[in-house]
Amino acid sequence: MDGASAGRLYFRIMLPLAQSACLVVFLFSFIWYWNMYYEPSMFLAKGFTPLSIRLDNLESVLNPSLLGNRESVQNPVTEGTKMAAAFLIIFPPMLIFMFLQRWFITGIERTGIVE
Repeated sequence: MDGASAGRLYFRIMLPLAQSACLVVFLFSFIWYWNMYYEPSMFLAKGFTPLSIRLDNLESVLNPSLLGNRESVQNPVTEGTKMAAAFLIIFPPMLIFMFLQRWFITGIERTGIVE
């Protein structure tokens, strides 16, 4: 790479080596912001709420008689609908992880992030 410019060195050497680490940072920040509810509720219009808040309010929408009583009887229709809604909320991050799993594991191994 003698005589290569700084841009060529960056795109030919540094970026391929840092690709998996950048992917790990992307996935962690995507999950962090996907689960956020305070900031989106601050910036969204009054009619829009984040998905996590909508899931919490789903029970009162499905069964309006429970508005005053939070200790509800476990209704199988209500529980199944809430579980389906929870699955639909976690489906996009799960789908992204499934497609990028190989590079995510490589990035974790290379960067040395350990629990």
